[in-house]
Amino acid sequence: MCINACTGLSTPQRDLLVVTGATGTLGKALCNKFIEMYNPETTTVLAGCRNVDAGDDIYAIYPNVFTFECNFDGVTRPDLPPFYLDCLSEFHSVTLFNNAAVCLKGPITSPIPHVLRRHILNTFIYISLSTGCSKNILSKSILVNTIGPLELSASILDNCRRIDHIKCTVVNISSGDGELSYLHSDIQKRIKKVKNLKELKSLARSLAIFYDQDIEYAFGPTPTYSVSKALLNKGTYLLHREKQHDYEKARILTVCPGNFKSAMSTDYELQDNCVSIEEAVIPIIEMLQRGIVDKDEGRYLYRYGERIFEID
Repeated sequence: MCINACTGLSTPQRDLLVVTGATGTLGKALCNKFIEMYNPETTTVLAGCRNVDAGDDIYAIYPNVFTFECNFDGVTRPDLPPFYLDCLSEFHSVTLFNNAAVCLKGPITSPIPHVLRRHILNTFIYISLSTGCSKNILSKSILVNTIGPLELSASILDNCRRIDHIKCTVVNISSGDGELSYLHSDIQKRIKKVKNLKELKSLARSLAIFYDQDIEYAFGPTPTYSVSKALLNKGTYLLHREKQHDYEKARILTVCPGNFKSAMSTDYELQDNCVSIEEAVIPIIEMLQRGIVDKDEGRYLYRYGERIFEID
């Protein structure tokens, strides 16, 4: 139900959990686990869905779960609906799980025409993919998997920063495919050299628009997914670096849930320590319940809390 969560559902002791991609396999599992583990009298779950009707079909029976449209399509800047932002001060904490993503198989497709390239360079973050940009699956992957989550993370952090008492945690859901070792060596070097979010967006833009068709961007059947998640990992680290000085109560990190059984699982993944989706999300939630230690902030962690690699 897409209604005002402030109506009787926010108190200074209440926690707000926001999950994007809430109708997907992992997002739905996170929401269901929150519903199961947390007291509805003290927890509000906000389920971000590309299709709100589909979200309502799943969550309408739960009095403390509310849906909102969340579509990282580049048409509008991603954010929480205004009435949720207006009542953030009524909550004790806000935790964002950025799970929305696309995993598009196949090689990077034909180059974008010169005129459209120029248009995208000027309005990259907010351009509608339906204008022709969708022909380039790398561009779409970066928009949905990197730029959208980072924009939403930054917005929620900025809004929470203005409220003295509120604690804010951002968990960007990534993938083992986003490890730098899976990427082309040149792209690895370029990502490592990035020093701030402005540079990261510039790199993402150049990769998406002026890509080299002769380069194998990453190993495996979904190279665009790997590149977009590697950019998300680095972007999360840079976001932490930029926010740590002016918002000490913020906690920001990237988590890889590992191999879990889903419609996307390959035969190899099913044989390689592949767990149920429920088994994949529980360690992530328990890790957050224990608290994120300073040394892990901004880092890229496995679901049990092990650091996967050094981003900086």
